[in-house]
Amino acid sequence: MKKLILLLIFIINAVFLYAVCPPGNQQLFIIVKPDNYPAEVSWKLFDNQNNIVLQSSTMQQLTPKVDSFCLLPNICYKFTIYDSYGDGICCNYGAGYYKLVLNGDTIANGGNYTSSQTTMFNCPPGSDCSSAEVVAGGNWYTASHNNYWYAFTPTQTGMYNVSTCDSNSCDTKIWIYDHCNNLYWDSTNVGTLTFNDNSCGLQSFVGVQLSEGHTYYIRIGSANGDCQVPIKWNLSNFIPIAGCTNPTACNYNPMATIYDGSCLFAGDPGCPNAPDLVVLQAELQSSMYVANTVAENCDVEEECLSGYGDRRIIRFSTHIKNIGQLPFYIGNPQNNPDQFSFINCHNHPHYVGYAEHVLYDMNGQAHPAGFKNGFCVMDLECSGGGTATYSCGNMGISAGCGDIYNSGIHCQWIDITDVDTGAYTFVVRVNWDHSPDALGHYETDYSNNWAQVCIRIKYDTNGNKIFSFIDDCQPYVDCSGQVYGNTQMDCTGECGGTTKMGDLDQNSFQETADAHEYISTILDETITPTPCNDLNADSKITVFDAALINACALYGTNHVIPNVGIFNFCN
Repeated sequence: MKKLILLLIFIINAVFLYAVCPPGNQQLFIIVKPDNYPAEVSWKLFDNQNNIVLQSSTMQQLTPKVDSFCLLPNICYKFTIYDSYGDGICCNYGAGYYKLVLNGDTIANGGNYTSSQTTMFNCPPGSDCSSAEVVAGGNWYTASHNNYWYAFTPTQTGMYNVSTCDSNSCDTKIWIYDHCNNLYWDSTNVGTLTFNDNSCGLQSFVGVQLSEGHTYYIRIGSANGDCQVPIKWNLSNFIPIAGCTNPTACNYNPMATIYDGSCLFAGDPGCPNAPDLVVLQAELQSSMYVANTVAENCDVEEECLSGYGDRRIIRFSTHIKNIGQLPFYIGNPQNNPDQFSFINCHNHPHYVGYAEHVLYDMNGQAHPAGFKNGFCVMDLECSGGGTATYSCGNMGISAGCGDIYNSGIHCQWIDITDVDTGAYTFVVRVNWDHSPDALGHYETDYSNNWAQVCIRIKYDTNGNKIFSFIDDCQPYVDCSGQVYGNTQMDCTGECGGTTKMGDLDQNSFQETADAHEYISTILDETITPTPCNDLNADSKITVFDAALINACALYGTNHVIPNVGIFNFCN
């Protein structure tokens, strides 16, 4: 009863504190009483395009906070409340709670959650994956609104086609997801199993292998809201995949489910050549622009950003095509674990060595400005005459197809916050360690696995970092003179040297004994800063340097911190 009275008081006060909404709009009150750790609590309100329309400021007080907003009618909204520690707000450290009150009616309340809890409201059927319309193969459907969700559970494992081709005149998109719980989605291929835009003119088409008994979520929508609904689309029946099923054949198709008599073997003149990946330089350069972002824990731990807080970044798109004759086949993490890294903050497998972003100075030294492994490698376009076959469930790039990481995708950037002004060579490279694919196929050419842009980082008149392009960008040469080489100078300036940072006893190991040596030399006043011993680059040697090398020795590069994630103490 006491809580109800307090809630009514809050609402009454809010009516006087906030303007009355215009006729036809809806008044939303967001009431949050945090637990004893208010800084861990935040919330966001998303519209039906998954854009953030409102979000909380940093919470500091322990008393309830009331926010009031006027919302447009007939728009589906998603409210998500977060707890950065992962223990909710109700139960462990103070009686916290939250409530959503829409036009006087309580539409959600709670507090007993882990990292987040989501509430959808004002949403018609098909507005999100939890209210998806169930469909079956072999039928045409009509999406009555943009971003309409459908659920499909195959009765057979095989290929299925989803298409908006030849049935619409507007710019359609197709997204397919293999999960609904904790799904984050936007207008890009983030979180998708597969995705397509403009496969057939402005229309879209995906061919994807789906597993029997698993529920998939199909989202039908348009580019930038171009389609004034309805949108017609088709879901095919099960399509068996015909091809060579013999793993010893030179044209073995790991996706094939039935043999079609096409197998060829080594020495046969009809054997196709190998895959050949290439990064499109023109698309890289044309997509680059400066932006700001705020670092999250995973951004730093996965080396997407070089530090915490507000960061200045350069965003860009990466387009990788397979211009060879064979697919570059990766498969899935379960069947090909050697191809993936499973130690990361976001708890999703990364395909190792796929795409990397490197910023080199004029001395050829790499700067820690960003790094990217492939969280999914799939056929997003087939302008080279290929047939889209691979998705996040079974990764690869078909011959004649390409994979695209759009500039709007998370981590698709380099961090220039702490980079000095000057001239740099920015490189995006794929399969730079020349690894074979999961079938043992090596590429025919590695000289085209790099795309580069020469830029000059500088300040504008407002003191913000910007960049400009430098013409006549010569191919990057490493310190050994190798074009597109990987050799770097160590901290002593020796090309290909092996001296490690903080290794004071010079035994090639970073260990606790080095931390003891730091303390001894600091007390003796016999140590001076050098590029190899000044671990935090502050031009001083202090106990902080000793602590840094000791943490590296104790915890290494992949230390698990409970409720935080993976941390690299040697970076």
